[in-house]
Amino acid sequence: MARLSLLPRDRTFFDLFIEAGQNALQAARLLDEMIAAWPDAGGLGRDILKAEQEGDRITHDIVRRLNTTFVTPIDREDIYGLATQMDDIVDYTEEAADFMGLYKIEAPMEQAGALTKVLVCACEQLAEGLEPWDTPEVWLGWSTSPNHDEDITGFLDTKIAALEAHVSQVKGDMLGFFKEWLPAEAEENGRRIGVTHAESFRRMTLT
Repeated sequence: MARLSLLPRDRTFFDLFIEAGQNALQAARLLDEMIAAWPDAGGLGRDILKAEQEGDRITHDIVRRLNTTFVTPIDREDIYGLATQMDDIVDYTEEAADFMGLYKIEAPMEQAGALTKVLVCACEQLAEGLEPWDTPEVWLGWSTSPNHDEDITGFLDTKIAALEAHVSQVKGDMLGFFKEWLPAEAEENGRRIGVTHAESFRRMTLT
């Protein structure tokens, strides 16, 4: 089986992104706890401030590494933008917590609690999205050197219907070609593995 390496060897930026996402989630959860417990918030305000300081540290590490790295795994502008915007989340979270005491809030409105729950949910989605995806294999269709046949018996009509739905990409004579060529190709591939219809792929393992 072919092996292909598409992953960046230096994962430092991605590891720092994960740290930043988890830190934003921690700050959001602390603010939600503070709003729910107010005015008996205990040391939650201090914990949020620590999260804000940790966010500054992570952002500084990202920017410093960005300035000393010649080839980056993704565009520099995207790295900087993601780092600073995640830092903004924690900054604004700490600011909201600070205002609770600064303006001597006696009891937060119900809407404040609803908003902190929205913030927690958004940060959960952010943190989850920053976790690395495990993609052990890539299957390339219509390869000149396939090494794997997949049984698609019973699904050929669905495949053709899906092509018809992509009118912006497949239309006119091209659609007619696929309607004629795909069944013949699927039958030929199927005979190779003893089924009615099959599709061939170049199966590549990522390392």
